[in-house]
Amino acid sequence: MKNAAELFESLIARARGERPPCVDVADRVLAILTAKQARRDRAWLASATERPWMYLAAISSAAAIPAGLLAFLLYQTWADPLAELVEAISWVMQ
Repeated sequence: MKNAAELFESLIARARGERPPCVDVADRVLAILTAKQARRDRAWLASATERPWMYLAAISSAAAIPAGLLAFLLYQTWADPLAELVEAISWVMQ
């Protein structure tokens, strides 16, 4: 145990004596920030040019819902042409 503690203390002393390396990251940070700003600008431009397509899709979807409902109801009505006749004379079969 004492050897491990002494070894650890010597490593601490050696680490305190070392000088940190000089690193200049300003250029890399500015390049990253500039790239992010360019991506935001392109994203805004893409959203501005795609906005008419978004409105067209929304209007198409809004029109498709009633059309689909109407088609379903008409299909249910026309799927069995004798259904109306059977309903009209069902009182006879009772």
